[in-house]
Amino acid sequence: EVQFLFGQCFEERQIPGYPTHSAYASGTRPEDPDDIPELATDGSTWSKYTAQCFGGCKVQEAFVGLDISSTPEWKLAQEPNKTFEEVRVRCLRFFQSKDYRYMTEKIALQEVYYSNPDLVHVTLEEYHDAAGGMWSRRPAYKHTLWRVTNLALTAAFWQVSEVRFYQDELCMEEVGPVGSIAEGGSTCSGSSMLATNGKVNAFDRDDETYWIAECAYPLPNTSALACGPREAFLGMDFGDFAVVVRCMRILQTPQQVGAISTTQTHTRGFGLEGWDGSKYVEMERWWDWEWRHNILEDWEPTWMTPYLGVGLGDYFVGKWEDTRPPNRSAVIISNDDYTKTTWIIHELEFYEEITCEGVKVEGRSISMQGATATNVSDLVFDGDIAPETWWQSNCSSFEGNSSLSRPGACDRQEAWIGLFFRPDLGRVLPNIQCLRLLQSRKQLYTAQSINLWHWMGGEWVLFQNHRDLGGGWWNRRPAVPYSMWRAVNEGGSLEQWRVMEIRAYRDDLCLNETTRGEPLGSGALNYNDHFRLAFDDSTMTGWGADCEACNETGVHWVGQQLPVYADDHLQEMNVVRCIRVWQSPRLEEQVRFIRFDIWTGGDWTDSPFAENGIVEVAGGGSWLRQPALTLSKWRLRPATNRDTIWRLAEVRFYADSDCLHELRMPDITGGSSVMLSGYRKETFYGASDMFSEGFYAVDGDRDTSFAIRHEPSNELPGWFALDFLSELNWVRCVRLQQGEQTPEQSDSVVLEFWDGAKFVGSDPELSPREVALNGLGGGGWQRRPARDGTIWRVENLDYVPEGWVIYELEFHTDAACGGAGNWSGLGEYYGPEVAISSGYVPSSVVPKSKHGPHKAFDKDPNTQWLSQCFAIPERLEPIGVPSPPVGCHPRQAWIGLDLGIKPQVVRCVRLLQAGYRRMQSSTVALSKWDGNNWKQVEEYSGLGGSTWHQRPAGPNTMWRVVHTAAVEKQCRGQLSRNNNRLWGVAELQFFSDQDCSVPIIGGVPIVSGTVEAYRPTIMDDTSYDASRAIDGDQDTVWAANCHYGWDFYNVSRVDCNDEWLGVNYGSVAVEVRCMRIMQSRLESSTCCDPGTDLRLERWNGTTWLEATWRHEPPPAAPEDFRYLGADFRMMGQCPPDSYEDPIYMSRIWEQRARKDSDNCIVPLTGAIALLGKSFCIEHPACTEAVGGAGDCCPIGDGSTSESRCCCSFLQTEIIFVDEEELNPFRRDFNVEYGVLILAERLPYFGAVIAVFLYFTAQCARPNAQDSVATWAGRPGCCSFFRRMIARVLWPLMSWRSFLAEGDAIFVRVCLW
Repeated sequence: EVQFLFGQCFEERQIPGYPTHSAYASGTRPEDPDDIPELATDGSTWSKYTAQCFGGCKVQEAFVGLDISSTPEWKLAQEPNKTFEEVRVRCLRFFQSKDYRYMTEKIALQEVYYSNPDLVHVTLEEYHDAAGGMWSRRPAYKHTLWRVTNLALTAAFWQVSEVRFYQDELCMEEVGPVGSIAEGGSTCSGSSMLATNGKVNAFDRDDETYWIAECAYPLPNTSALACGPREAFLGMDFGDFAVVVRCMRILQTPQQVGAISTTQTHTRGFGLEGWDGSKYVEMERWWDWEWRHNILEDWEPTWMTPYLGVGLGDYFVGKWEDTRPPNRSAVIISNDDYTKTTWIIHELEFYEEITCEGVKVEGRSISMQGATATNVSDLVFDGDIAPETWWQSNCSSFEGNSSLSRPGACDRQEAWIGLFFRPDLGRVLPNIQCLRLLQSRKQLYTAQSINLWHWMGGEWVLFQNHRDLGGGWWNRRPAVPYSMWRAVNEGGSLEQWRVMEIRAYRDDLCLNETTRGEPLGSGALNYNDHFRLAFDDSTMTGWGADCEACNETGVHWVGQQLPVYADDHLQEMNVVRCIRVWQSPRLEEQVRFIRFDIWTGGDWTDSPFAENGIVEVAGGGSWLRQPALTLSKWRLRPATNRDTIWRLAEVRFYADSDCLHELRMPDITGGSSVMLSGYRKETFYGASDMFSEGFYAVDGDRDTSFAIRHEPSNELPGWFALDFLSELNWVRCVRLQQGEQTPEQSDSVVLEFWDGAKFVGSDPELSPREVALNGLGGGGWQRRPARDGTIWRVENLDYVPEGWVIYELEFHTDAACGGAGNWSGLGEYYGPEVAISSGYVPSSVVPKSKHGPHKAFDKDPNTQWLSQCFAIPERLEPIGVPSPPVGCHPRQAWIGLDLGIKPQVVRCVRLLQAGYRRMQSSTVALSKWDGNNWKQVEEYSGLGGSTWHQRPAGPNTMWRVVHTAAVEKQCRGQLSRNNNRLWGVAELQFFSDQDCSVPIIGGVPIVSGTVEAYRPTIMDDTSYDASRAIDGDQDTVWAANCHYGWDFYNVSRVDCNDEWLGVNYGSVAVEVRCMRIMQSRLESSTCCDPGTDLRLERWNGTTWLEATWRHEPPPAAPEDFRYLGADFRMMGQCPPDSYEDPIYMSRIWEQRARKDSDNCIVPLTGAIALLGKSFCIEHPACTEAVGGAGDCCPIGDGSTSESRCCCSFLQTEIIFVDEEELNPFRRDFNVEYGVLILAERLPYFGAVIAVFLYFTAQCARPNAQDSVATWAGRPGCCSFFRRMIARVLWPLMSWRSFLAEGDAIFVRVCLW
């Protein structure tokens, strides 16, 4: 093949060959008619053109070329103002036969043109040293032609059996042969016997064949010819591939071929010449080392070559010699163990000092990739530790090797890299004793064990072996015994193992740190995980092991190499006696145990400060010290087995069981340090570089806190501890402030101490109540243990749908809530830290405890405690745990006081709740801490909101009116509305008599709840406070909350049923028999709609009951007695039709006595059915109380003999047993009563008379009347008595005379 290119070679403007353009040649050999010229330009090296020559081709006899007249470039050159330079060929590539018979070593590039009628050939260039059997380019590129010349005069023609070129200084990377990195074709200065001793013999890899140079140097005093200096040469043409030849091996023949005597045919000096693009330039001069003293100064060797000649003189000829450098001219390191994949090195330094001090040794980089890859290997020695530059091995042993895990993995000693030190004359080569190695931070790309090799005796000799190297930072070897330490993971972590800081100390208490040196590590996953960051005095950064889930034991480690000047190693195995580790605050990024190792000179050995060097370091986010003395560390751990977040705001430890003598807490003076299991990171900056969110628990600020992850399901319990260093303490009492929200609390915490090896929770010196801290909440300081009666609280016993809200709470020692033992509010003696609670809603602004329990004791009704089951803003919801539903289940919310060490007895409670009933608990429990658990003391019910409610309260000391139904019909002139409105009352009065003439004086209002937030309009009052209902001012109004809301409102859910308004008379028991109420008809959008049904209720001492009075019916009634209630209907009446003012100006007093109650129904005798007027309308009082429809007197059909108390005929009757008869004679002169008496007794009286009349008629004589008269008129002493008897008998005697003398029909009937 032959290729022609327009312009210079680098322009790559190749002229297309056949069939695009026609070939032009001198002719085709007749013996090979198929080898036509076109086949030399068809682009295939499998076809050929054979020139027509007889007896060989004479100079410029044979030629082959292309006709370019049809090319676009030629046509363009014909245009005006164009030159033929554009179509001038300056470059060619050719592939000729490698057979010496069919090739030429010299080629001419000719330009051909017509000169009528002939073609003229003009030679442009002549090229020498043409090779065969390969592509050659002329002009040749730089470093594509190399040759070796004889520097010394030979005694005959130079004879060479073999010559080999290498691109490295150590003669390891051969170039030229087929299959090598650069295949080449042979060149030479000429051959004296071309047919038998041509140049190919020097490259055929056969020691029995040889090349004989053709030379013309005359030897003095003889006619023989020899090769003068630099006259003969052997070389290679590498075509388009540029190589740098740095080493040569040569086998010269022992004597001249065919000579009778042993005429020497070798040279003792060699010149290496390389093509610089235009000419050959001598690159190296090599001499037989024994001859170096006989060489002229200008011909001196460029470097030392101990393996040329080797001092054996002429007898060495016929044996291999080479230009390998002398001892210590190169040094390398290799992997001594299998690598998981390719080996990556960022930096490598060699030193002559065994401590790697002084100046690092410089040289030319060499590596397994060969001399052509120095651009990569140089990166290892450029002094740039940036992770973006590195050298990477290219091992190929993976295929078929089961011990290697990944492609690119290296077998032992397969990968290597090092430096070559040019052995210039007079140079003292370095004796490498120490190295510093910076491998990849990725363990996958590191070698944990390496070998250091020196070049000795022409080969690599093992000098040192170094084990347990890390990656990511400098490893210095050899290392002085006891000058390195490390912490190795003894167990796995769920995710990447991260160590924020780690320190080693020379003493047992971690006070005297070992001398800081170079950090070491097994590797790092990411660049910002570098183990240098574990020693930078900042916990904002840290080391992360090279793993995403570090579950392999003993693989990942971090440590330090002491400076060479440090004397710490003199302590030998006690160089480290104490360590402090600051692991990641994330539980998944921690290990529970580490093994601590000390470097003993050749290997790592377990540290003696713990058994097998293994210590427990479970925890993170703070310093953890090991080893530690018994009782020097104490910790708190949640006792729950459920996964949760445990939030701590403050913690204090005390030496006594009453929490009076506080132990030293961490501060700038030292004394103790915080220890943690870890925490969920919430703060991304700290007050200092060594910052832990765990410090929030000891900073004295309860508005700061941190969240501990407690995950016993993953065997990752959460805990908080204090390390007292050298102090051995007994913790007898603990005070802590937990998270304010339920998911971030633990109601039970365990106190544990360090026994020298682990944390334990039992000891004879500790009582159970000092270890198990139960009944804890999340608001305020929680103290345990506590004496019986020193902590009191109230708990919700009702479900509170939207969270419990309390404005104020008071505890009292006297039953009337007003004795000398009153500590209502936050008294001066107890201070603001005694309030405790189950939790509270945090505030998004400082202070965070804006709604904490102390707000219920601050004597300010405008502040409030919001229980933890209140609606929490989304941005403040706990993270990492399910948000609890809104609403407080019974006993879920509580609030109270820690009263210190002196036990107290709470006998009275005053409570001011929110007015919104869905944020109240109408029933609460009063509980005390009995020393071990919470114990309920009392239960208080019937509570409301917006006003103070006191318990206990005596019977009949409180009375209230309950709204049971709203008015549905609008009054004339009233605005029509789509929504319900609140129940409003302008005035309420209670009376002790049933005529509402004797008012009950005193008392304070109590209500179910007042509307506390609304959208005011011009029609609204400035306030709807409960006091406005009993202030005597008809223009002020109290409005019930009616589910309207708290600090928000929703008119769509207004429902006033069961809202109530009442009066608390303190310690005075009263009896309400009548009430007057003025309901409001304001015309605002909020208020007010009156109620049509109301109920009067009284407090019986334990609960609210409907007000009732005992009624004892007449003896003839069907029952003995009954209690009559106080439900009042037909309330909220509209103004009369004659009322002309606006409806909101109406002022209507409604009076109801107990007889007006809808359920004041009394049993009477059946006579009522005969005497009563049943229709209610006929009874004015009933018409007002229950309406005019239906029957009242009696009720229904009259057969029940029951009538309402409002019946007119009962108005003067005594209905209730507590009524007194005002007129004692009224009953005797009562006509109705007399009629009843007569109706009851006259039948018996008539029967007696009938008997007398009958016997008189049957027994007396007809003249009996006259006889009696005569008898009575006789004089005597008894005449008076006789006359009185006659008067008594006279009616009977008259009856007898009537029958005897009468003749009427009546007389006859009677006689019959």
